[in-house]
Amino acid sequence: MTATIVDLAVRGFLTIARSGHKDWTLTSKAGGDAASLVLYEKTLLDGLFATGRQIKLSELKGTFAPR
Repeated sequence: MTATIVDLAVRGFLTIARSGHKDWTLTSKAGGDAASLVLYEKTLLDGLFATGRQIKLSELKGTFAPR
């Protein structure tokens, strides 16, 4: 899953930025060709950004697995 998140960032679907000393912020971007996504990539993006355009990695703890 981590490798897919990094790959999606490289391909322009999200950005990853350090947020404080021990946290990271993921931000959805409009870039990238959504038609090029395979089902598991789309599912991952939809799950990550289900609550908004930006999420801290620490906020996903205990909430992401059901998605």
